[in-house]
Amino acid sequence: MALAYWLQLAEFLLVPGARRSQLPGVLPLFQQEYARFTGVIRPRPGIAKVLSTLKQGNSVTGVLSNQVRGVIDIPALKYDLLEYIEVIVGDEDLEKSRPHAQALLQLLRMLDPKPEEVLL
Repeated sequence: MALAYWLQLAEFLLVPGARRSQLPGVLPLFQQEYARFTGVIRPRPGIAKVLSTLKQGNSVTGVLSNQVRGVIDIPALKYDLLEYIEVIVGDEDLEKSRPHAQALLQLLRMLDPKPEEVLL
């Protein structure tokens, strides 16, 4: 499994134009491999309390990442954080990833806040 995974991942990352078209085939393999490391990946201390407090105050929250949503979901599910997150914008949602402004603008369009309500 490991060799096939790394070969597909290398092609996914290195072949121009291959990223979007190969995502469905590579993502399950990556998720399986990535899941082995979720014990090492932990949220910052207190983040669940912060997110809970924001939700109780009727704030909406979103996650913006260069990772694909399927990878973001693994630690978010493990640490019960998805209940606090309204929108996740991952790499597959974007034509131009972070730090390009399109990524943030996409998240803001989905959350639809007033300008004075935005905290980054």
